[in-house]
Formats: sequence, structure tokens, C-alpha cells
Amino acid sequence: MPDYRNPFIVGSPVPPGLFIGRRREVEVILDRLVSPAPVSIAISGKRRIGRTSLLHYIYGGRVAQRWGLRPEEFTFVLIDSYTIVPFTPDSFWRHILRSLVQQIYKPDRHFESLLDTLLDKGKKIESFELNTLFDHIAQEGKLAVLLLDTFEHVVEHVNPDNPELLYLLRALINRPIRGLALVLASREPLNALLRDFRFSGSPFPTGFASLSLDPFSRPEAAELMDVYTHGTDVRFTEQDREFAYEISKGHPYWLQKTCFKLFQRRMENMTWRKAVDETDLSEIDKGIAEEMQAEREARATSEERKDERENYQIFLCYAREDEGKVKKFYQELSDAGFKPWMDTEDIHGGQRWQSIIRQAIRRSDFFLVCLSANSVRKRGMVQREMKQALDLWQEKLEDDIYLIPVRLDDCEVPESLREFQ
Repeated sequence: MPDYRNPFIVGSPVPPGLFIGRRREVEVILDRLVSPAPVSIAISGKRRIGRTSLLHYIYGGRVAQRWGLRPEEFTFVLIDSYTIVPFTPDSFWRHILRSLVQQIYKPDRHFESLLDTLLDKGKKIESFELNTLFDHIAQEGKLAVLLLDTFEHVVEHVNPDNPELLYLLRALINRPIRGLALVLASREPLNALLRDFRFSGSPFPTGFASLSLDPFSRPEAAELMDVYTHGTDVRFTEQDREFAYEISKGHPYWLQKTCFKLFQRRMENMTWRKAVDETDLSEIDKGIAEEMQAEREARATSEERKDERENYQIFLCYAREDEGKVKKFYQELSDAGFKPWMDTEDIHGGQRWQSIIRQAIRRSDFFLVCLSANSVRKRGMVQREMKQALDLWQEKLEDDIYLIPVRLDDCEVPESLREFQ
């Protein structure tokens, strides 16, 4: 009986058993990890180019076996940064350490004691204790490899003027004996991602080997099509392969998408018992090409808009009495893809809040002042924030949109804001 299941995968990370290509990239990563002084890696690449699938493949175990990486020596921990909620340096380390204890091979009593100390809920995780833990891992002849996806999310929560979390990560991967190595994945290369950061000493990216993911070559694309159609009743011809590659330009997501549609159309013709001649194939291919072109254009436009929104930081100025209402704005803006900034959400324990607020106002693209009977009559921080925003507005071009008043109730608009819509 024919197998009508479509083997191509669209929109999800590829399972390790169906991972195709990237041999050079895998070799670069593992070669750096098995060296006497392990080197951390920073992977970058466009949307849907396969960063997450590559991390899943390395984490999956098969590649480690092929390279002779024994579990008693190498412990791989895979974490998507977006799963760390709420994100603070402390929650970041607790998430990593809990994952590490689940993965590490036969932990000894000293390791367990160090972890118990670090994970004590009543105390803050200290850098000295982390150094001690990873030194112990190295002394036991082991290496913890942290595969950290969507590193952008980590960067968003680090103060560019004092990136303590990045300093600590840099120190841990550069210890004389190395018990920790990082494999980071982000859309932008590290240098671009951290371009606004001020580092004392060596910049964070200098500790990493950079690896950029490109579209598949023709041989890699042909291998993917052969492997995925193996065991099905469909065989892609050389014409099919060339068509799929030309439509997708070798981009993994668009290659899978094109092959999914191509496979679907071929199966439909087999099911309907049509006699498929070259004219039919040409019409099918033309239809797929038009569909794919329209979808690519629509997705490109959508992703460009999303990229624009993600680059816009919006500072929320408000009176403490209006916090509940403003939190709804914060969530709505965040859901829409923007980067809202609110003191109760984005200032972490131990930070100097007045300095952080001044920096946030200076770095924000828009200043949204939430006006209410509470805020317009209130002296103190709200007025200082508004004054700083007005001073920054004076430095902008006449047509620039920066300061946006929003009335939460039927309050009187302050005279200094009346010229703003």
C-alpha cells in the first residue's frame, strides 16, 4: 500500500536523525571542543537557516558518538534562552545548573555538594562558587558544553555599560583549566549583537570562534531530498531537484517547504491515477513556484516589520498608582513584538535604579508618558523622567516622533506636552 505521509518538515527544528548537511560546521564545532584548551563557538545566521536544528543535532548524542565524545567526559546542556522566565542573572544560572545536574555523568559527592550550595534558594549565586564548580568539573576530566539558543534574549537583559553576566561567562570559559564551553546561537554575529556594549578589557566576542550558517549547497540539498523521499512512493527527478533548489536558493526552510509542496503534488497525481506528462509537470511546477514566491514575499515583509519592531525600545513613564494599567500596555507592546521598558519589569536586584532609568531613557527610541490625575500632580521621579525626555527631544529632528503622551483618564495635559499629539 502506498505511503502517503509527507516526509518533509516545515516550521519545526529537524530531529537529529533527519539532520542533513552542515558537515563542515559540525567539524569546526567539535574540533574546537575536543582541543586541549576548548574554544567556545558563536553561531550566527538568518531566520530559519537552521541554527536550532544544528544545536539539537549536536545535543542529540549521535554526533558525539561518531566523534568519540564519551558521556563521562562531555556533558551537553541545551537551553533556549526564551524558556528562562523571568530572566535575571540568578534565574539564568539556576536554570543552567538544574539542567546540568540532570545531564552530567555519575556526579560525585563534592559536585553534588557544590550544586546544593549554589541552588540554595535563600542565597544569591556567587561567581566564586561558579568558578569552584566548573574548576571541579575540569579537574574530574570533564567538560560541560552549554548550547545556548536565541542568545539575543540574554543580551536584551544585560546592562550595556556594565555587562556583569557577560564578564562572568567570559571568565568561566577562559579559566586555566576549562570546565565550561559555550556554543551560542543568534541571528547576528556576536560583534554586531554587542555593538553598543562597553567592555573593560577584552570584548566578550574575542573569546569565541565565529561560525556563520549559509544556505545549503546543491549536493547538500540533493542529499536532503534523497534521504527524505527514501522509503516513499515518490522519487524526485533531477529536474525536481534543480527546480526545488532554484526556488529555495538552498535556504533550508524554503527547501523543505518547496519539497513539501512538490511531494504533495506528486502524491496527488499518483492518488488520482493521472497520467502525468511533461506538460502536467510544468503546470504543477509553475503553480508551486508562484505559491512559494508569494509566500516568501509575504513572509519577508512580515519579518522585516518584526525586525523593525524588535529594534524599537519604548520607555514607559508612569505614576506608581497606575502600575496595573501600564503593565497591560507593557504586555500588549511586548506581544506585538516591540521592546517595552518598565522599571518594575526591567530593573533587577542589586542594580542602581536611578542610573539604570537614565540609561534606559537615553537608549529608548520612543518615550511613552502615561498621563493621569496621579502623574500630572505628582512631584518626583515622573517629572524628572519627563524633563530628561524633553531635553532629548530637543536634540532630535523636527519630524522625528519620540515623545508620545497617552491619557489614562480625563486628566489635564501638562503645558509642556500640549504640542505633542
